[in-house]
Amino acid sequence: MALTNLQGGFGIPQPIWFGRESSYQALVLDSVATPLCDIVASQGGLLSLNSVLSIGCQLVSRLEYIHLRHYIHCDIKPQNVLLCQSNSRHATTVFLIDFSVALQYRDPATRIHIPYQEGCPFVSTPAFSSISHHCGYQSGCRDDIESLTYTLVYLLQGSLPWFGNANTSLSSNVICNLKCDTAVETLCDGLPVEFVTFIKYSHSLAYGARPDYDYLKKLLKDCIVQPVCFYLT
Repeated sequence: MALTNLQGGFGIPQPIWFGRESSYQALVLDSVATPLCDIVASQGGLLSLNSVLSIGCQLVSRLEYIHLRHYIHCDIKPQNVLLCQSNSRHATTVFLIDFSVALQYRDPATRIHIPYQEGCPFVSTPAFSSISHHCGYQSGCRDDIESLTYTLVYLLQGSLPWFGNANTSLSSNVICNLKCDTAVETLCDGLPVEFVTFIKYSHSLAYGARPDYDYLKKLLKDCIVQPVCFYLT
């Protein structure tokens, strides 16, 4: 199980028990944090720019650790992010959860990357998945980074161009077409230009390439205009 192999990472949940309960496979985790979606709802559907930048920098670090341990998450989205406030109320730790579709993308011993292939099954959440995953291409580290960009834009904009209304659920193919047809500048309208650079960088990564995590964190930090301090309620 991916979560077992990722133990010890900062911001990675610690499993208490895993096994079969009746006809179900069950996983018990320590309840350490508040779902990001609950916090967004309490803030009226949007977070401040600085809060999102702080969350984004930590999520880049989480992905760097996960990728270093030979896994890709494959389902980065707001629902899989938790925030834990320290007792001092001056620091917030971001947790990344739900490794149910995580994929070991390289051999831990040889570090050989799994081969590129097409026709792969779709296992992610359509709204936040990468374009290449929509198209059935083998996922890699770059796909986690692209999903992260959509997550951050969503947290700032409150929506994405391919979101349906409350009564409409768009198919994966329709969402993919909308992603392809939406210019990055349109997607990031009103956001700092660094977000455009961030997304274009994720699109430029070759299959099997190692993302430059320090560069991505620098892009986000360059947008911060004052020290970040936000609290959970």
